[in-house]
Amino acid sequence: MKLLQLFRANNLIIIILTQCIVKYYMLTHSRLPDLSSHIGLSYFDFSLLVLATVIIGAAGYLINDYFDYDLDLLSNRRTPYFSKKTILKIYVPVVILGLLISLYLAIRLDLVDLFWFYPIATVLLFFYSSHLKTTGLPANILVSLFTAGVVGIVLLSEYRQGIVLSDSAIAVLYAFMIFAFLVNLYREIIKDMEDSDSDKAFGLNTMPIQIGIERSKIVSSFIGAITLLLAICFTVFSEFNHIISLLHVILFIILPIIFIVYRTLTSSEQKHFSFISLSLKILMIAGITFLLYP
Repeated sequence: MKLLQLFRANNLIIIILTQCIVKYYMLTHSRLPDLSSHIGLSYFDFSLLVLATVIIGAAGYLINDYFDYDLDLLSNRRTPYFSKKTILKIYVPVVILGLLISLYLAIRLDLVDLFWFYPIATVLLFFYSSHLKTTGLPANILVSLFTAGVVGIVLLSEYRQGIVLSDSAIAVLYAFMIFAFLVNLYREIIKDMEDSDSDKAFGLNTMPIQIGIERSKIVSSFIGAITLLLAICFTVFSEFNHIISLLHVILFIILPIIFIVYRTLTSSEQKHFSFISLSLKILMIAGITFLLYP
């Protein structure tokens, strides 16, 4: 159980869920909609791709815990169940395992050029935890790009393996990638506001410390407003096959964004920001599940 907490199992499950739903969406919206036809990644190869992505995420959490160990210990923000030395001992074989899986998959599919995504992602996450995390918005943007990349790597790999999508289906996936980026960026800033007291005491320089809580609320709310505009434009210009998918966007995406932005502007306590952070995670899941509609 403690090992699962170290790996942030809940977040890794969301990664798995996201990539599986994107795979399902691409199969059901391809120009060869027969799910038994041999297009795109085989289920075995897709499983390896998901595993490699999960390992990147797990390694990112591990190295982040390594560099945040003293901060977590002093602030009681998170109870370290393992020593720094143990975390590093777990991190190294995890990274090597992911590297081997990615290399095997790249060679097997003759997509060696895509193999470089793994070492680049791993190095960037290491750099984020060791140096970039204290820069505020640039760090938040990098993490959010990785969130969008969870979808992008499936889209690119499936496309290179023969799946052909309609322009409308591709547009939906691109829209979801932008949505995932914006929602995660919003959440990263909220989390920085939530942790601002302990971060400031430890000498970090996140956005709320740089410009203050009130201005950070305005920045995050502006990102929320852009997300809301994207969702409204998507609703207006998309053709929905079923009324239930339209209701899903309105009830579980548009209205919650309005509520979250309102709560952001009116919140001032740490517990309020914790609630907003959780709400944004649920909003992300609502966006993912929209892809399940035919």
